[in-house]
Amino acid sequence: QLPIVFLLKTNGINGFMNANDRFAQEVDAPFLVLDYAKSINFQFNVVEKRFPIYREYVGVTTGLGFQWNRYGLEKNVDVLSNQDSIYASVNNAKLYQKNVLRSTYLQIPLLLELNSNSVEEKSWHLTLGVVGGIRIGSSWKTKWEESGKPLKAKTKDDFNFNSISANAYAQVGYGNLGLFVQYGLMDVFKASKGPVLSP
Repeated sequence: QLPIVFLLKTNGINGFMNANDRFAQEVDAPFLVLDYAKSINFQFNVVEKRFPIYREYVGVTTGLGFQWNRYGLEKNVDVLSNQDSIYASVNNAKLYQKNVLRSTYLQIPLLLELNSNSVEEKSWHLTLGVVGGIRIGSSWKTKWEESGKPLKAKTKDDFNFNSISANAYAQVGYGNLGLFVQYGLMDVFKASKGPVLSP
Protein backbone atom coordinates (compact mmCIF):
# COMPACT_ATOMS: atom_id res chain seq x y z
CA GLN A 1 0.00 0.00 0.00
CA LEU A 2 1.08 3.57 -0.64
CA PRO A 3 2.27 5.12 2.66
CA ILE A 4 0.05 8.01 3.71
CA VAL A 5 2.25 10.80 5.00
CA PHE A 6 0.94 13.92 3.32
CA LEU A 7 -1.70 14.58 6.01
CA LEU A 8 0.52 13.68 8.95
CA LYS A 9 1.65 17.26 9.47
CA THR A 10 0.21 20.43 7.93
CA ASN A 11 0.83 24.11 8.55
CA GLY A 12 -1.41 26.91 7.37
CA ILE A 13 -2.53 30.50 7.85
CA ASN A 14 -5.71 31.14 9.85
CA GLY A 15 -8.37 33.54 8.69
CA PHE A 16 -12.04 34.33 9.25
CA MET A 17 -15.00 34.31 6.85
CA ASN A 18 -18.07 36.38 7.69
CA ALA A 19 -21.74 35.44 7.48
CA ASN A 20 -21.71 36.30 3.76
CA ASP A 21 -18.84 33.88 3.05
CA ARG A 22 -16.41 36.70 2.40
CA PHE A 23 -13.11 37.37 4.16
CA ALA A 24 -14.00 39.10 7.41
CA GLN A 25 -13.48 42.84 7.66
CA GLU A 26 -13.05 45.02 10.73
CA VAL A 27 -16.76 45.79 10.77
CA ASP A 28 -17.54 42.08 11.27
CA ALA A 29 -15.51 41.81 14.49
CA PRO A 30 -13.65 45.03 15.40
CA PHE A 31 -11.58 43.46 18.19
CA LEU A 32 -10.67 40.34 16.20
CA VAL A 33 -8.78 41.95 13.33
CA LEU A 34 -6.09 39.40 12.54
CA ASP A 35 -2.38 39.79 12.01
CA TYR A 36 -2.05 37.03 9.40
CA ALA A 37 1.70 36.69 9.94
CA LYS A 38 0.91 35.57 13.49
CA SER A 39 -2.26 33.58 12.77
CA ILE A 40 -1.26 29.96 12.27
CA ASN A 41 -2.96 26.60 11.94
CA PHE A 42 -0.96 23.47 12.77
CA GLN A 43 -2.29 19.91 12.45
CA PHE A 44 -0.65 16.67 13.41
CA ASN A 45 -2.14 13.19 13.26
CA VAL A 46 -0.64 10.71 15.67
CA VAL A 47 -2.60 7.78 14.20
CA GLU A 48 -3.65 7.27 10.59
CA LYS A 49 -5.25 4.35 8.77
CA ARG A 50 -5.82 4.00 5.05
CA PHE A 51 -8.53 1.74 3.67
CA PRO A 52 -7.84 1.00 -0.02
CA ILE A 53 -10.78 1.03 -2.41
CA TYR A 54 -8.84 0.46 -5.62
CA ARG A 55 -5.25 -0.62 -5.00
CA GLU A 56 -3.01 2.35 -4.19
CA TYR A 57 -4.97 4.73 -6.39
CA VAL A 58 -8.19 5.29 -4.47
CA GLY A 59 -8.65 5.01 -0.74
CA VAL A 60 -10.22 6.42 2.41
CA THR A 61 -8.05 7.73 5.23
CA THR A 62 -9.02 8.35 8.83
CA GLY A 63 -7.18 8.67 12.09
CA LEU A 64 -6.77 10.70 15.25
CA GLY A 65 -4.76 13.83 15.83
CA PHE A 66 -4.60 17.40 17.07
CA GLN A 67 -5.26 20.81 15.58
CA TRP A 68 -3.81 23.98 17.06
CA ASN A 69 -5.25 27.34 16.04
CA ARG A 70 -3.49 30.59 16.79
CA TYR A 71 -5.20 33.92 16.07
CA GLY A 72 -2.79 36.86 16.28
CA LEU A 73 -4.65 40.08 17.07
CA GLU A 74 -3.65 43.36 15.46
CA LYS A 75 -5.23 45.62 18.05
CA ASN A 76 -3.95 46.32 21.54
CA VAL A 77 -6.95 44.87 23.36
CA ASP A 78 -7.72 42.71 26.37
CA VAL A 79 -9.90 39.75 25.41
CA LEU A 80 -12.66 38.94 27.88
CA SER A 81 -15.61 36.59 28.02
CA ASN A 82 -18.59 35.69 30.15
CA GLN A 83 -21.46 33.26 29.80
CA ASP A 84 -23.08 35.48 27.20
CA SER A 85 -20.30 36.62 24.88
CA ILE A 86 -16.66 37.18 24.00
CA TYR A 87 -15.63 40.83 23.88
CA ALA A 88 -12.63 43.10 24.37
CA SER A 89 -11.51 46.39 25.83
CA VAL A 90 -8.68 48.63 24.63
CA ASN A 91 -5.63 48.48 26.90
CA ASN A 92 -3.97 51.91 27.12
CA ALA A 93 -1.57 50.88 29.90
CA LYS A 94 0.34 48.16 28.04
CA LEU A 95 1.67 47.88 24.51
CA TYR A 96 1.39 44.22 23.59
CA GLN A 97 4.18 42.71 21.55
CA LYS A 98 2.18 39.49 21.40
CA ASN A 99 -1.59 39.21 21.65
CA VAL A 100 -3.03 35.86 20.59
CA LEU A 101 -6.13 33.76 21.06
CA ARG A 102 -5.52 30.01 20.85
CA SER A 103 -7.71 26.95 20.59
CA THR A 104 -6.82 23.26 20.49
CA TYR A 105 -8.97 20.46 19.06
CA LEU A 106 -8.74 16.70 19.11
CA GLN A 107 -9.48 15.88 15.48
CA ILE A 108 -10.69 12.95 13.39
CA PRO A 109 -10.31 13.19 9.59
CA LEU A 110 -12.41 11.30 7.05
CA LEU A 111 -10.82 11.76 3.65
CA LEU A 112 -11.10 10.34 0.16
CA GLU A 113 -7.73 10.27 -1.57
CA LEU A 114 -6.86 9.82 -5.23
CA ASN A 115 -3.30 8.98 -6.33
CA SER A 116 -1.90 8.99 -9.86
CA ASN A 117 0.93 6.53 -9.23
CA SER A 118 1.67 3.61 -6.93
CA VAL A 119 5.11 5.09 -6.20
CA GLU A 120 4.63 7.87 -3.67
CA GLU A 121 7.56 10.01 -4.82
CA LYS A 122 6.09 10.07 -8.35
CA SER A 123 2.44 10.44 -7.40
CA TRP A 124 0.11 13.40 -7.80
CA HIS A 125 -2.60 13.22 -5.19
CA LEU A 126 -5.94 14.83 -4.53
CA THR A 127 -7.60 14.61 -1.12
CA LEU A 128 -11.16 15.67 -0.28
CA GLY A 129 -13.14 15.22 2.90
CA VAL A 130 -14.12 16.46 6.34
CA VAL A 131 -12.11 16.93 9.52
CA GLY A 132 -14.16 16.91 12.73
CA GLY A 133 -12.91 17.99 16.12
CA ILE A 134 -13.64 18.38 19.83
CA ARG A 135 -12.17 21.36 21.66
CA ILE A 136 -9.80 20.34 24.45
CA GLY A 137 -8.30 23.72 25.30
CA SER A 138 -8.24 27.45 24.64
CA SER A 139 -6.40 30.46 26.00
CA TRP A 140 -5.44 34.11 25.54
CA LYS A 141 -1.72 34.95 25.75
CA THR A 142 0.05 38.31 25.82
CA LYS A 143 3.61 39.67 26.03
CA TRP A 144 4.74 43.22 26.77
CA GLU A 145 7.51 45.20 28.42
CA GLU A 146 7.57 47.41 31.51
CA SER A 147 10.69 49.47 32.24
CA GLY A 148 12.62 47.27 29.82
CA LYS A 149 11.56 44.09 31.59
CA PRO A 150 9.74 41.48 29.45
CA LEU A 151 6.45 40.29 30.95
CA LYS A 152 3.81 37.82 29.83
CA ALA A 153 0.40 36.55 30.87
CA LYS A 154 -1.82 33.64 29.96
CA THR A 155 -5.52 33.19 30.67
CA LYS A 156 -7.17 29.81 30.21
CA ASP A 157 -10.86 30.02 29.36
CA ASP A 158 -13.24 28.69 26.75
CA PHE A 159 -13.74 32.26 25.37
CA ASN A 160 -16.98 30.86 23.93
CA PHE A 161 -15.11 28.94 21.25
CA ASN A 162 -17.34 26.28 19.73
CA SER A 163 -17.00 22.97 21.56
CA ILE A 164 -16.92 21.04 18.29
CA SER A 165 -15.62 21.80 14.82
CA ALA A 166 -16.20 20.48 11.33
CA ASN A 167 -14.06 21.59 8.41
CA ALA A 168 -14.23 20.78 4.72
CA TYR A 169 -10.72 19.80 3.62
CA ALA A 170 -9.09 19.73 0.19
CA GLN A 171 -5.46 19.09 -0.71
CA VAL A 172 -3.53 18.71 -3.93
CA GLY A 173 0.12 17.80 -4.11
CA TYR A 174 2.97 15.75 -5.45
CA GLY A 175 4.95 13.24 -3.42
CA ASN A 176 5.26 14.38 0.17
CA LEU A 177 4.37 18.00 -0.57
CA GLY A 178 0.89 19.45 -0.86
CA LEU A 179 -1.17 22.60 -0.72
CA PHE A 180 -4.34 22.46 1.37
CA VAL A 181 -7.33 24.63 2.12
CA GLN A 182 -9.77 24.11 4.94
CA TYR A 183 -13.16 25.80 5.28
CA GLY A 184 -15.18 25.82 8.49
CA LEU A 185 -18.62 24.25 8.29
CA MET A 186 -19.30 25.51 11.81
CA ASP A 187 -18.72 28.92 13.37
CA VAL A 188 -15.63 29.68 15.44
CA PHE A 189 -17.73 30.81 18.40
CA LYS A 190 -20.87 29.43 20.01
CA ALA A 191 -24.16 30.65 18.57
CA SER A 192 -25.12 34.14 19.80
CA LYS A 193 -22.03 34.27 22.04
CA GLY A 194 -19.55 35.83 19.64
CA PRO A 195 -19.14 37.31 16.17
CA VAL A 196 -20.55 35.15 13.36
CA LEU A 197 -17.28 33.95 11.84
CA SER A 198 -16.19 30.68 10.30
CA PRO A 199 -12.54 29.58 10.17
